[in-house]
Amino acid sequence: MAALNQNSILDMIKEFRRNWHTLCNSERTTVCGADSMLLALQLSMAENNKQHSGEFTVSLSDVLLTWKYFLHEKLNLSVENMEVIDHYEDIKRTYDDFLKKSNMLDLIDVYKKCILISSCENANISPSQLRDFLSGRQYEVADETDLYVPTSPVSRHNQDNEKILFIQERHREKERQRHKQREKQAQCRRPDVGLDPRTPGSCPKEKADAQLLSLQVVPVSR
Repeated sequence: MAALNQNSILDMIKEFRRNWHTLCNSERTTVCGADSMLLALQLSMAENNKQHSGEFTVSLSDVLLTWKYFLHEKLNLSVENMEVIDHYEDIKRTYDDFLKKSNMLDLIDVYKKCILISSCENANISPSQLRDFLSGRQYEVADETDLYVPTSPVSRHNQDNEKILFIQERHREKERQRHKQREKQAQCRRPDVGLDPRTPGSCPKEKADAQLLSLQVVPVSR
């Protein structure tokens, strides 16, 4: 089977753009390529891990394992004897919600919509060809276990590291924001602001070192 070249994908996207009014809700819909799809899946997995374990992180091996299963499952290819991580359905739901809220469609969504158009010249693209293209394969290989992440101008190793670092930095930024918010709330509840009702944040509670004031009765002369 011949490898799917990039021009075929570009032609498919052009066909999608020409028929956007019947295929999507907005002309401004963003089409996600392989790199963006992988990154969105990675973020969805990290978000899912945070909900179940409290850590916004994910291992690269789990990402690649899920990426392979995700491509087969979404393209209606066989997933028999393929490994899948826990909570896959939750991950996929998070992924779909993310694309929908961002007004985006991935290449598989575009492919499924385009093959419904009788005038689409790319209806002869097979699901397995699109899978190989998204996986970064250029030629047919005998070993189905081989999986390549999407190609880019940088090396694949650097690409994976950049995406992992992006997720970690995003998590650290959220932690810094939470820390700043806690500090701000703590300042508003400081116990040493005094009992002066005009003082912002004052609390009408007696201080530990406060002394009772004695009132002297001054005789009034008649």
